[in-house]
Amino acid sequence: MKKSVATCFFVLSIPVFSCAQILSGATGAYPFCGNANDIVGPNNGQVVGATLTADRFGIPNHAYYFNGQPNCYINLGTSNMLKPLKGGVSVWARPDGFSSNGSGYMLNPVILTKNQAGSSCYEGYAIGLVTANGFPEFHTTITQPFCNQINGIYGIVNYQNWYHIVLTWNNDTLKQYINGVLQQTLTKGFVNAYLSGDSVMVGNSANVQNNRFFLGAIDDLVIYDHMLSYSEVTALYNNTELCPSNGIGEPETGSVHLFPNPNNGEFSLDVSFNGSCELLNSLGQVVFRKQVSAGRNTISSNGLAGGIYLLRLTDEKEKVKHMKVMIRN
Repeated sequence: MKKSVATCFFVLSIPVFSCAQILSGATGAYPFCGNANDIVGPNNGQVVGATLTADRFGIPNHAYYFNGQPNCYINLGTSNMLKPLKGGVSVWARPDGFSSNGSGYMLNPVILTKNQAGSSCYEGYAIGLVTANGFPEFHTTITQPFCNQINGIYGIVNYQNWYHIVLTWNNDTLKQYINGVLQQTLTKGFVNAYLSGDSVMVGNSANVQNNRFFLGAIDDLVIYDHMLSYSEVTALYNNTELCPSNGIGEPETGSVHLFPNPNNGEFSLDVSFNGSCELLNSLGQVVFRKQVSAGRNTISSNGLAGGIYLLRLTDEKEKVKHMKVMIRN
């Protein structure tokens, strides 16, 4: 099995999970750090048409962009490791609009694999975007062949915003979480079925009649072999980075020294350049910004909730460095 060193940061109001813990039971994990490699198993993705883009924190080449057109997807392959009977799928997605390209049922798929070769009731599991009365909704779906369909619906979706989506299930129950909050618990009552030899597809439904595409960005996809607990979902939502710690494609700034860390919201930042410093929360939202100059800078971010934040430093040449900051109130 391939090994990878990864950094995971978590909000302190929840139990802190190490990377080993957060990936426990993961049968496929795709942080999209410059490529579509699987960091826990052998099932590297094949990228067709999708292009690297910035993730929810603005880190370049740490997510994939899908243009909503044919021949734009990632194929994760046909391994049964990615098709659990009891399992979970965690993913970040940023829909930028609704693509009408393709044919058949108007689902813009984030991830989908089939349970049979027909043109209806074929979702072994699926997460995707549909429109209802002109408004976008996330659907999280598992279907038993012959149309016993269990479908979680989340109807408050704004384009160009990032969402953390979790679909998790066992034989009895399907649960849908959006941004760490349980939205629906549905009775399932059947064992998942999968189509032998069918690929797990990201950004494309790949059905002969229903062939649709996703428009937007996708990141941090993890597939599990068990139904996820609330604490696992919360840890995934608050995790700020699955990528290797140095960050593929991330240029280094000059020297940086931050102390103390952890801190109470006030800390010193010694840098060898002029530029800016920003603190980002787990949603990638900038919650603090200040200009810094070469030498010692005092950063006072009082008022921020306790937690772990991503510090983004940008120098005058627009080179970027990311660090984690732990604030304890």
